[in-house]
Amino acid sequence: MIIPNIIDLMKKSCNYSLSYRSASWLAEIAEEDLDTTWVIVPEDYVAIQRPEMSALKEKYSIMAVCELGDIYIEAGTKMVLIGFTKENSRRVVFSVYHGSVYSSKRVSDSEKGSITILVERFTDPYKMYIEALTKKFSGVDIKVNDAEINTVGVNDIDFEHLYPKYYTQKAIAIRNFIQKEQTVDLCEIADVIRPTVNRDGVKGKCITYRDMRYPLDELSLNDRDITDVKLQKGDILFTEVSNCLPYLFQGSSSDIYASHTLIVIRPHSILPEYLFLYLSSDTAKTIFESNSLGSYFCNLTSQRIKKFPIVLPKYDDQKYIKDFEAITAFDRRIYNKDQIERLGTYYEHIYRLINDKEKPENIEDILNIELANTIKVHNEEQLRTFLTDDLKELNICFKNKAYKAALILAGSILEAVLIDWLSEINGVDYFEHDFMVKDRNGRNKRADLIDYINEIKEIERPNWMEEANKAHEIRKKRNLVHAKLCISTDAINENVCREVIGYLGDVLKTRGIK
Repeated sequence: MIIPNIIDLMKKSCNYSLSYRSASWLAEIAEEDLDTTWVIVPEDYVAIQRPEMSALKEKYSIMAVCELGDIYIEAGTKMVLIGFTKENSRRVVFSVYHGSVYSSKRVSDSEKGSITILVERFTDPYKMYIEALTKKFSGVDIKVNDAEINTVGVNDIDFEHLYPKYYTQKAIAIRNFIQKEQTVDLCEIADVIRPTVNRDGVKGKCITYRDMRYPLDELSLNDRDITDVKLQKGDILFTEVSNCLPYLFQGSSSDIYASHTLIVIRPHSILPEYLFLYLSSDTAKTIFESNSLGSYFCNLTSQRIKKFPIVLPKYDDQKYIKDFEAITAFDRRIYNKDQIERLGTYYEHIYRLINDKEKPENIEDILNIELANTIKVHNEEQLRTFLTDDLKELNICFKNKAYKAALILAGSILEAVLIDWLSEINGVDYFEHDFMVKDRNGRNKRADLIDYINEIKEIERPNWMEEANKAHEIRKKRNLVHAKLCISTDAINENVCREVIGYLGDVLKTRGIK
């Protein structure tokens, strides 16, 4: 294999720019007739069957498809490195990069609008990734924290799916899991609808991705050109313009339409609440991402959406209805990514425990459920039931060794208690009104868990210093399980979970006992 100089290839790619000129680079390669060659093209070339790519695939074997990210200062287009060889390639290198390419994208007036590579501004992790790729092509493996580089045998490659994300270890494990489950295609249990705008100029209430919150604020919906899709109770909404979570429409007495930027999934042979929870899970998200150039349904064709595999439910309807109600019971603050990820990881773990031989042992409750009844709360009506239900679920997760789910849940419980505590201190209901803080640039932002911890630490000092440190440890451990950090599940085990939940118990007790 001829080892490419990736930086030189990046600089060369500036001469071809994007779009049709990248295609001209492919055409040049076809004419050069080299034994081994490399090219950098926009990542959608991997998805779209362009004639130039098809011609090269007939002439060459592919030996590498590697993400390079947004390498141009101004373009905002993600690029991939593709290697071709005339040899009968038995293995293909796929790589994914999760970090930032540039430390800064500020440009001078003369550089604006140009296709420019500024190597000196590459981040250190990105430089390490490029070095790791070069070493990989030389036969040397280097591990990089912000990337995943895999070698896949040609017999395990679906050449209709050459996205690097399709061949991450996580995506492969999910596909193996799906193959063992009873599944159906999405189109067998739901209609997939893409709304189109009514050209008659008729106005009406339309939901966009910015409105997808619980409960739906119908008064804030803007009048827009209506589409041909009037929403029905049980419709599940996805957006094509942002990587938002799916949204389950719960019905309305008014006519409300789906925006043309949404995709509507209309279940007809499956419980809408279950389908919503499944499509929100880490399993579904991984399948979405590995089949497209973005999260969820972004950049997926209608045909691929219809063929999306759905694992059939294993429990009675009431369980899924209750779970859905649990994550949408509070306002928008409680309906967040943590809740969805927790349920998703919990379901996935339970799926692996359905055989009698694999049922969990009789393990003690990790946290005393009575704490929910004795801890002091300010908003009695909202918080007491939440604590009771979530402490029960935390114990269930721990007993079933669903440690990722338990850690996410511990963070959610901590945040709810601290919001309630600060509401009492300031005399403001922060479940209804945002608590605003300044970011490091002096701009206002809605408070996160770290801000609630620091605020109560300052108010209660010097009496809450140790507990604040424990609260921060809970927050940090919870962050380990966020998908964007790509932390191995080996880092989240029973000992870590016991430590975090022990801290949670200590912190909750400092809230006071009624």
